[in-house]
Amino acid sequence: SEGFRHAMAHTMIDTVPTQEEINGDFGMSGVNIFNPFSSHPNPSFDPAKPVSPTNPQVIRDQFPGNMIPQSMIDPAAQAFLLNHVPRPNMDMMDDSVAMPCGSAMMGAPTVVGAGTDCNNYIDVRNELHSADQGTVRVDHMFERGDSLAARYRFFP
Repeated sequence: SEGFRHAMAHTMIDTVPTQEEINGDFGMSGVNIFNPFSSHPNPSFDPAKPVSPTNPQVIRDQFPGNMIPQSMIDPAAQAFLLNHVPRPNMDMMDDSVAMPCGSAMMGAPTVVGAGTDCNNYIDVRNELHSADQGTVRVDHMFERGDSLAARYRFFP
């Protein structure tokens, strides 16, 4: 019979939505939030060039102040975020603790989504791996010279 046990702490740093973002305020997200219902043709579109982020065929209007109005937030999605997604537990402004989110140029992040709200959640979990197994063997010699061998292995 033998067993194996391996236990260690596993640390993950993630980005979770802030209370402000759940309420529609994406001012710290490092990205601009656009109204999906405001799509209209780009008057500056150049059909001689391929469609690209610098030459879009269709543009949308940015939400003023990078804030989604409460009337446009799905209450079920908001309730899910409030009830089932953890809140940030790391200080987003403390650079000595937080993991870097990407480089910045003149204060603006150059990595999409690398605003001051990133890497705001630390999750430490105990990880336990265990494995057990065993073997039982029985040998018997009968009076006439016959023999019997049986083996049983188990992995619970």
